[in-house]
Amino acid sequence: MIKKTVVTSLTPTKATYYTTPVGKRTSWVMMWISNTSGSNSSISVYYYNKETNTEIPFFSNYPVNSKTFVDVGGQVHEFIILDEGDEIRALCSQSSTAIFSLIENNNIIRGG
Repeated sequence: MIKKTVVTSLTPTKATYYTTPVGKRTSWVMMWISNTSGSNSSISVYYYNKETNTEIPFFSNYPVNSKTFVDVGGQVHEFIILDEGDEIRALCSQSSTAIFSLIENNNIIRGG
């Protein structure tokens, strides 16, 4: 098990901020996005499922006031499983910082 934190600046262009590595399965356990600009912003966050080539929106143009943040997850039973090649994508309309908390595990069940 490897715990990871991805810290990044979001841009107005949709980008991929995390891709589950080959041979791994990832638990996406928390997301924190801070609008660091002096203006109100909107954020969009997507889960991309490689197997079905489907992009699923978590937030679509979600409003975030200036100098505030939105957080999701962080509790014991709140997580999303990302399989090999699945991605976290996002964009924002104003300057924002994002933190994604992740736990990677080998995608092999041992002894089962």
